[in-house]
Amino acid sequence: MEIWKDIKGYEGYYQVSNMGNVRSLDRTFIDKRGGVKTIKGVLLKKHKTKCGYYFVRVSKNDISKNLIIHTLVFNAFDGRGRGGMVIDHIDNNRLNNCIDNLQLITQRENVSKGYLTKSKSSKYTGVYKNGNKWESKIRVNSKSRYLGLFNCETAASIAYQRELNLITGKE
Repeated sequence: MEIWKDIKGYEGYYQVSNMGNVRSLDRTFIDKRGGVKTIKGVLLKKHKTKCGYYFVRVSKNDISKNLIIHTLVFNAFDGRGRGGMVIDHIDNNRLNNCIDNLQLITQRENVSKGYLTKSKSSKYTGVYKNGNKWESKIRVNSKSRYLGLFNCETAASIAYQRELNLITGKE
């Protein structure tokens, strides 16, 4: 069953559904000549970003904005704040914006998930193919730290995990 909720900041103008649809609402306003105009609500057309996410274009008080649909759905139907976390599509389908397909994960988990799903050269975060060796790097506070070249992928991953544990104080 499709459930609709107001979009924060656009109450009375637009709503988002738990299925990932966005609609405008019927509304009446006075135009520049003083006449009363009625706009009929419609389901908004979805567009894709360059990264493959759906967005819609909304307008209020002559100001238009593009809003990413999975963010709208999550904000409307999950009461938690994000607290530095990112919204993830559980099934890795960026076009499936049902609330049941969205979850919060850390940015690091999101990057790791990307390596697993995009067939990068390594299944491990921070590990890259460099010729016939495996290179390990970690990014901390927007700076990349080189950890070395290794003969096997697992050894490069162990170096990454060891450095991560040192940084986070787990070792």
